[in-house]
Amino acid sequence: MSSSGNTNDNANAAAPLATWEKHTKGIGSKLLQKFGFTGRLGANQTGIAKAIEVYVRPANVGLGFGDIDAPKVNEENHILGNLETKKEPTKKKKKRELEEAADGQGWKRQKYQKNQTADIDEYLSMLATESSAKPLKIIDMRGQQIKIITDASELRSDDWDDDVDDTPDNPPIGAELLFNLSKIFDNEKSKYTTAAKRAEEERKLHLSLKEDMKSYQAKKAADTRQVRRYQAMLDTLQELNSLAQTISASPSLSLDGILAAMGELRLLIESLYRVDPLEFKALGFTKAVSSVLISLVETVASRSDLQQQAQWLKAIHSNWNLLVNYFSIHDESSLASDCKVSYHHAFDMAFLPYWRQFVSTLWNGSEHIEAVVAITTMLQASLLPGAFKQLLDEYVLPKLVAVVQAWSDHTGVSLHGLLLPWLPLLKEALQPTYPEVRRKLAHVLRTGKLSNPVLVQCLRPWTGIFDQGSMDNLLSRIVLPKLVDYIREDVIVNPANQEIEPLNHVLAWHAVLPSWQLDCLLAGELFPKLINVLITWLSQDDPDYSEVSVWYSGWKSVFPADLVEQEKLLTSKALALLLDIMQSRLLSDTAGDFTTKVAPIVQTMQRNNYYALAKEHLDMDYRERAPPSAPGNTANATATNAASSLKEVLELLAEQHGFIFAPKFGKSVQGKPIWEFGHSQIYFSNDIVYVMRKRSERAEWTAVSLSDLIDLSR
Repeated sequence: MSSSGNTNDNANAAAPLATWEKHTKGIGSKLLQKFGFTGRLGANQTGIAKAIEVYVRPANVGLGFGDIDAPKVNEENHILGNLETKKEPTKKKKKRELEEAADGQGWKRQKYQKNQTADIDEYLSMLATESSAKPLKIIDMRGQQIKIITDASELRSDDWDDDVDDTPDNPPIGAELLFNLSKIFDNEKSKYTTAAKRAEEERKLHLSLKEDMKSYQAKKAADTRQVRRYQAMLDTLQELNSLAQTISASPSLSLDGILAAMGELRLLIESLYRVDPLEFKALGFTKAVSSVLISLVETVASRSDLQQQAQWLKAIHSNWNLLVNYFSIHDESSLASDCKVSYHHAFDMAFLPYWRQFVSTLWNGSEHIEAVVAITTMLQASLLPGAFKQLLDEYVLPKLVAVVQAWSDHTGVSLHGLLLPWLPLLKEALQPTYPEVRRKLAHVLRTGKLSNPVLVQCLRPWTGIFDQGSMDNLLSRIVLPKLVDYIREDVIVNPANQEIEPLNHVLAWHAVLPSWQLDCLLAGELFPKLINVLITWLSQDDPDYSEVSVWYSGWKSVFPADLVEQEKLLTSKALALLLDIMQSRLLSDTAGDFTTKVAPIVQTMQRNNYYALAKEHLDMDYRERAPPSAPGNTANATATNAASSLKEVLELLAEQHGFIFAPKFGKSVQGKPIWEFGHSQIYFSNDIVYVMRKRSERAEWTAVSLSDLIDLSR
């Protein structure tokens, strides 16, 4: 047994493991034998004893799929066939069952269809439905050989149950199928997810492109509208340019032409604004029309007729104000301001140089006063405040001061006719001319006759313009003394042949004199004459009382009503005294008795005169106004009331000595204006007069007395 066993083992060992090794030196078998290989695999030699057979499988069919009944190919024939024979063309054979299965729902790759997606439950139910309709085919590759099972009862048949153990290495049938199906589902799900993401991205891209298209179309429409607006603006600007050229080429435009040009200019600017308000503001079109406005203003400046210039400037100003109001109504304050700036610029460039030259060299100050004032008034609204003030200070006021200094009562033009038209425009700026005006007026009043109504007309317009102290100074120093002398000498009371005209000359000053001064003048100078005449008349033995009554009524009607009706005034009291005298005569038996009764009245009236009554009135007025807590200040207050300011004293001195007393415009010392006093330059501060003296080739200001000032100014 043992010998035979050894013999078999040796035979097996000696026998080649593969018949094809006859073509080699058998190195492979020898190496396997050295490692202990005896013919079966495995540690216990329980593995397969035969090598895996080679089958010719259909194309695109994986290992272990289907029951392939393919002829076995001998290793030797296979190798030799590859080495020695040429490959014969494959003939088309009839597909076997396994190939048909591969072409069906097996693992042959098919074209992906997007809409054929489902979850795992739907997919398994679909397989169950298909399996019920088709024969069952299960490929079992767990054993050494691949088997195809068509009946589920064969899964536990004895022919393979002993060879296959249900271990983790050999899972039960169906697990691999489920795993493969899960892999297929995951693959399909991944494809579906990828396709869904791609579809979502394409959808978002489509929406984005759609929005971009809308935005592009809107932008295109906006650009088209903008181009149209720009074209409209360009056309309007060309019309403005044509208008400017037309104005420049027509220097002889009439007032209607100026109005038409301004109206067209205003309408063009408004149309520009309506085209595109934002672009109108951004591009500053209000400033672009300055050239047209400058052409219009230059045309006006070239006119020699001042009346026409005033009318045309007024027309330009009114039309431009309409444009400013147009923008203000539309809440465009910045555009309204730009219009004003353009308007100021046009006048500053085109009209102001001409007007400066005209005022300084061509105008003599006394001609065409109304037209010059009207044009200057228009310039106040057409120039910037600084430029207009410079025009007044450097050109207009010096010219007016020179005119006042050169004025005389023989020029044919009154001082108020020269200066008062400027008062609404210049206002306080005219005050530097007032000292010279008062000096000129004082000269006229002093040399003129009270019978000449020009005196009243010359002084009356300045009432309310001069300060009360300056006006009272003129009246007290010049007018009232002349009126007193005039009444005493020229007003004669004659009941038989009464001339009322001299009294009318006196009463004409009622428009200038304060009521209390005229009241004192009549009570102190005229009524004593009336009382004396009445007493003389009634001293007769048999006077005619009817004639006396008519005479009294005639005089009463002559006096101003405001003096007669106020019982507190002296005129009203004097008229009542006349009535008392007449009543006393009626009650007296004889003329002697009457004379005795009225003798005290005569004595009282002889002591009264204007100056005494005026002083009494001033003292009484002070006592009424003085504060009760300061009774000891009566003397000082009276002196203060009677005294004049230093400026008024200098005016009086200049008038008495024939000196010029006028300010030097634009010159000052320590904030005090410099004045020209005769041949000297002075300024005063704190009631001290300082005069400029030249010592050792340099000038210095020195305080002087009034007598020294007069000597230095001769």
